[in-house]
This record gives sequence, C-alpha cells and structure tokens, in this order.
Amino acid sequence: MKVLVWHVHGSWTTAFVQGGHEYLLPVVEGRGPDGLGRARTWDWPASAREVTPEQLRAEQPDVVVLQRVRDLELVREWLGREPGRDLPAVFLEHNAPGLDDGAAPVPHTLHPVAGRSDIPIAHVTHFNRLFYDNGRAPTTVIEHGIVDPGERWTGELARAAVVTNEPVRRGRTVGADLLPGLAAVAPVDVFGMGLAGLHERYGLDPARVALFDDPPQAAMHAELARRRVYVHPVRWTSLGLSLLEAMHLGMPVVALATTEVVEAVPAGAGLISTRARAAVGGRAHLPARRRRRPARRQGGPRRGAGALRARPLPARLGRAPGGGDPVNIHLVSEHASPLAAIGGVDAGGQNVHVAALAAGLAQRGHDVTVHTRRDDAALPERVVLQDGYEVVHVPAGPARELPKDDLLRHMPEFAANLRRTWAAHPPDLVHAHFWMSGLASVAAAGALPVVQTFHALGSVKRRHQGDADTSPPNRIALERSLCGTVDHVVATCTDEVFELRRLGLSADRVSVVPCGVDTAVFTPDGPVAPRTGRRRLLVLGRLVERKGQDDAVRALRAVPDAELVVVGGPPPDRVDADPEVRRLRAIAAEAGVADRLVFAGSVARADVHRVGALGRRGPRRPLVRAVRHHAAGGDGLRPCGRGHRRRRAAGQRRRRRDR
Repeated sequence: MKVLVWHVHGSWTTAFVQGGHEYLLPVVEGRGPDGLGRARTWDWPASAREVTPEQLRAEQPDVVVLQRVRDLELVREWLGREPGRDLPAVFLEHNAPGLDDGAAPVPHTLHPVAGRSDIPIAHVTHFNRLFYDNGRAPTTVIEHGIVDPGERWTGELARAAVVTNEPVRRGRTVGADLLPGLAAVAPVDVFGMGLAGLHERYGLDPARVALFDDPPQAAMHAELARRRVYVHPVRWTSLGLSLLEAMHLGMPVVALATTEVVEAVPAGAGLISTRARAAVGGRAHLPARRRRRPARRQGGPRRGAGALRARPLPARLGRAPGGGDPVNIHLVSEHASPLAAIGGVDAGGQNVHVAALAAGLAQRGHDVTVHTRRDDAALPERVVLQDGYEVVHVPAGPARELPKDDLLRHMPEFAANLRRTWAAHPPDLVHAHFWMSGLASVAAAGALPVVQTFHALGSVKRRHQGDADTSPPNRIALERSLCGTVDHVVATCTDEVFELRRLGLSADRVSVVPCGVDTAVFTPDGPVAPRTGRRRLLVLGRLVERKGQDDAVRALRAVPDAELVVVGGPPPDRVDADPEVRRLRAIAAEAGVADRLVFAGSVARADVHRVGALGRRGPRRPLVRAVRHHAAGGDGLRPCGRGHRRRRAAGQRRRRRDR
C-alpha cells in the first residue's frame, strides 16, 4: 500500500514508517512546512520516499494520513481528489485540544473535521479523544509509538535532562518557565529544536543550563542515557514521545501529572505530580545513580524513580504442544557444563538448568547432545550419561578453568569446532544457553534453526552492579544483535521478556518457559542433617557478592532465635580460606550474629534437601520475611503478603467463635 503522509512530527513519523508499506513524503523547494521530505536527524527506512508535488499524481497513493487542515487543501491541489470521498483518508490528531488560534476553550474545542463522517479521527491519546468535541466524525485511539532505543541508562552525569522543542515560542505550554526552579536544584541539559534565546527569555545561567540544539536522534539518546534523571515539565501536550523514549532507555523520570502522563508513566517508573515544586523543583538532590525503587502494584502510590517495568503476560501462554517425532537437539552451553561441580564462582543455576533440560528431553525420546568448552585436558571428548544424553567437550582456548567473562575471545574457535561437527552431522535444532553460546551457535549454524536462552542479560547486570560488572563492554550490543539473528528466544520469566523487547526482540519471537524445581528431590520430608535447637534460615547459592547473602546475614538480627546456614562455595574443608566467607563473617561480627552463622560449604545437589528438610516435627514455613524486609530497607521482622492476612483473619474468626 502507498501511504501519503507529511513529515510533521519527526519522532512519531520515525515509528510510523517502520511498517511494511511504501510511505510517500512530500518535499517542496526549500523544505518548507508543505513538504519537509525525509528527516535528516532520524534514521528512516528506504521505503519512506520523498516525492515532489509533480511526482505525486503519478504515484497514485492508496490512502492519505492528514495531520493538519492544510493537508486537506494540498491533496485537492496536488492530486485533484477529495480526501474521504475520492481518496481514503484518516485525520491523525497529534495535539491536545485548545492549542490552535481561535479554538474554543477545553472541553468545548471543536475538532476541524468534526462535521465530516467520511474522515475518521485517530487520536494519539485517550485524553485527547475525551476532551475534543469530535462531532460526527468516527474516532479511534492509536496510541503513540516509538522505536525502542534499548536499555542504555548509566546515570553517570549528575545532571537532569529535559527535551523540548521551541520553548521560547511555546513558553508555559511546555513548562519553560519552570526551568529556573529546576536549575536551582540541579544542573540541567536541555535538548531539542529552536532553543535559541532560552537563556535570555528566562534568565537562565549558562553555567547551570546547557543547550543542545537539534541533535541527531541517536546522539540524543546516547546523551540522555548518561544523565541522572529525565524531567518532563510540560503542562499541555498530548504526550511527549521523549518521555516514552527516556523510560525505555531505563531513565528514572519526573513529570507533571498532566494530560496523558498519568496513564503513560507506570507505577514505579518515576515521580509524577501536579505540584510543580514536588515534580520539577522540590528535590534537594538528584536520585542516586543506578539505585532504583522496584515497581509497585498497579494503582499504588507513584513515588520514587525507577525503571519502566514489564507488565505480566497472560497466565495462559498458549495451547500445550502436541506430540511429535523424536528430534535431534544440540544444546550449547559454553561455560556451564552439566558435569561441573555446582557451587563454584561460575557453576550454578545454568549448569543445573542445562542438565535437567537435557535429561528431560532425552526422557521424552529425543536425541540430545550438550556442547560445552573443554576446561580440563584430562576430560574425555565425549561422555554418555545415564540420563540418556551425551556431553561433548569442545576445544576453545586453554584447557583449564577460565572466568566466563574472559571467554569471549575464544568463541571463534568454539564456533569453528561446532561448525565442523554440524557440517558432518547436522542436528534438527540448536538451543544456545547464555549470550556467548548464542554468538558461537549463530556463527556455526548456517541454515540450522537456533533457539536462544540468555539466563542473564547484560543490561540488567550493568544496571544493578554498575562499575562492579566485569562483563565485556560490548556485551549489551552483542545481545541486541542476537535478538535480531536467532530464530526464537526462550525467556524464563515475564520480566525478561520486557528487557528483551527493549533490545529489539519482537513479541512474536519470544516464549516464556519458567524455571522449575524437581519436587521429587527437594522435599521437606526425609532424612534431616544434624540440627541445633534453633530455627533455621537457609541460603542456597554460589558464594559471590552479587547473590546477596549479606542481606540474609544482616537480617538475622531480626530473628534472634534462629541460625543462618549458608550452603554453597568451596568444599567444607576449604571454607575458612574463601574471601567471600571472610567478608560475610566480618559482616556477621559487626551485626552481632557471628555465633548463629554456619557455612556448610558445597553440598551435592542430591543432599541439599537434607540441609533444608524440617522432618515431621519442625515448622512448615521458612522464615524468609526478615530477609525480604531487610533487603527492602526495613528494620525488623514484619508479616507480609496475602497469606499472612488470610491466616490472621482465620485466627480472628476462631477467637470470635471461642467467645
């Protein structure tokens, strides 16, 4: 389909022309308002073509997207056709009501095509449709869209960012008069078009307010992501697309709660308020770098800046797949061998996941092979397990243990060996685990279908670890490229889906398969390891700082009659020499709980249930609330959740009956 559309709103048009049609963009001499042509600071596909008024008649567009009353006149003049009668048309309304010269006050503003029933009005926000008088015209809402810029926020510059166009002309409408108050709180960088004269108009100090006039969109996104917070001081527009872009960059946002903002900014993504001082001039300091509050429940108070969060996917993820013929599946897990001893620095959940997946697929009759990097010269090339699958040790770099963050340079060799194997004996499907496995698999697979499971994403790791993140600096860019090259992604939770969408993965190429637990192995009953008379808190995981065992140690102060058993790390006879154990013991000593902290060291997976089992005599509910409350910044043990409320209500009912 050929779509005639004027370049009126650059950010909106950038998203619009990403579709699968041809887009005819009028261009006139001097690139005036009647025909700006293609954007010069946005990246548009080749399907968005410039056409002169003379060329347009020969093009014969199938539909016209009107955005101004002037567009009606231009269609008649250039094409000799009447929009809505001779040429299908839709009027796309960008603006909030009441802004045009001579317009009636809101909510009595009559839309320019309100008297026509042959041209539907497409509003970009529900607010606009509600507050315009649309008359006879059919209406719909097609909400603002953007091209996702990806998770890029670092917050490394202690400055606020504002994006606005023509603030001197538009003044109070875009909140330009609020900039002096904002600049008194923090240095401000203003990005946009038509910024000349802003300092003089509002008495702004250039040392506090820097201007970046008409930067290319890609450059602006890169610079926004470096600022600590995005501020949206706009009083009356439909919805600034820069606000959406800032949230998708991962920036905390602060905005006036006007027009559609109250719907666009989800709980937990930032602070919105109609109190100007609270929103843009009342903070004594900028939010801390990379420290964001978790998203709250829908409808909760919108306080505290945080990253835009995923919305839950529907509970039913689709029909269960039917049976089929056996499939030859090759799993690729470059650093996480299913044969590795669990509990080391780089041996944990992914190793267990791959082993359980391989065993489960083999049990269902499939032919399963796991390819992992050889990290010991003594390992055999192939190992056949009793669970019915085979592990192949692939040469890539020195045959010794290496930190996984050092393995990227060895992936070309890993991929070359996979390529030789698959050229001789191609599998039906390749399933890569972790981003480096994905790179190697895509490089080696050729036409073979590749499914990817990331297990962890660089954007999340960088957001929470900051400078402590040891991942290769180009990890996020490489993960983004994988999203565009693999055939499908299997995510392990809905939050991961949202992160993947930010990396450019389309919604139809991702499925959620949550991680599971083998309840035949992990059970509260059965043999019990020796216990003291205290209640037991159990922490199970690798002994690395980012896993958060220190939260549990500090929270132990809130449970004076309990002990904390930490499972994981080196074998029991080497626990005392482990640096992380020493760090945790120092924290315990400072908290006064050292006598109740026990390090069990590494425990075989088959024996973990002995440590956690309670037997028939113990309480049935683990004491985890203190840890949760401490990690959230609390100072004591408090009941929480619906389960507690149900139990409390049941107790109250029993007491009433007893009376």
